[in-house]
Amino acid sequence: MMDRLVGAIVNGNREHLLAYLSKTKGGSSIGSLTNRKIVQKKVYLLQKLGLDMKYDFGWYIYGPYSTELAYDLYQKEAMIGILKNDPSNLELSKYEDSVLQKLDDMLDRLGNDKPLDYWLELLASLHMCGQIDYLKKLKPGKFEDRDIELCWRVLVDAGLLG
Repeated sequence: MMDRLVGAIVNGNREHLLAYLSKTKGGSSIGSLTNRKIVQKKVYLLQKLGLDMKYDFGWYIYGPYSTELAYDLYQKEAMIGILKNDPSNLELSKYEDSVLQKLDDMLDRLGNDKPLDYWLELLASLHMCGQIDYLKKLKPGKFEDRDIELCWRVLVDAGLLG
């Protein structure tokens, strides 16, 4: 099991996974379903913004989901032990910092009138669907129309939809 974990950490930018999560809105906790949704959607969007962690995502109940990411997150304590330091103190490149900032800027545009997991699920699901009508068919009544339109604009402005 430890060999698999070490292999996962050095695959792509996964060695920085916990630093990415700790340095963006919502942190890196996976102690609740809400927190796990936040982490899954953040990683999905960070990859789409350019951080290549090589996680594969498929469609699941709350939108994009990676079983491999879930496995890595449940091994978080072992990952911290291997890294030998606090991931939030890990120095990242200017490019990595700019991608993290881009995600936080996207979230700032959405406001605070809804919980973070709502916005992240909407952003990631809308991106994966690529069409507003398709999202509404997959998740009828889940999201408000004005929120869908706002997230579409945010994704377009971020260069994630055209």
